[in-house]
Amino acid sequence: MICCLNDAEEAEIAVINDYWLLADDESNGFLYTLKQIKDRYKSENVRSVGYLVQKSIFLASHPAFTCHNCNRKIPDKNRTEYTRRVKRKDATTCIECLEIKQQHLYDETFRTLKEYKARVFQSEPYLNKLTIKETLGLLSISAEQIENSQFLGGSLEEITITGIQSIDQKIL
Repeated sequence: MICCLNDAEEAEIAVINDYWLLADDESNGFLYTLKQIKDRYKSENVRSVGYLVQKSIFLASHPAFTCHNCNRKIPDKNRTEYTRRVKRKDATTCIECLEIKQQHLYDETFRTLKEYKARVFQSEPYLNKLTIKETLGLLSISAEQIENSQFLGGSLEEITITGIQSIDQKIL
């Protein structure tokens, strides 16, 4: 099946048909060369073959033009693409199915990464297991060093040593 411009004249439709006419059912070759088509329709006042072909679409019955996932027909725009697709051995997939497959791969990758992070980076309640020395060391390492700030507190009521209220109350 060939789809062409709405405003195409009869001679232009013949040009497009001759462009896509196959030599025979078994070969991948075309009956007419581009030069032969140009010479044949030179006397008739038609738009260029390149323009007409660019604005037309060819849909072949060959399996290379059907998506193997959704069975949607995939048209062709030129002979080079037609020949390349007919010679390919792998199955044809339409753009929509490729996008769905790509999105599925992204989703699977993100799910795997999320599971890995949840398994490896589990938080553990380790502060209650630390000794007073370890807690003070952790506190001193993680404390912000701001100018004019007092590290443990400004008064006796504000003093925190470990950051854990139950331990601080015992110490004080």
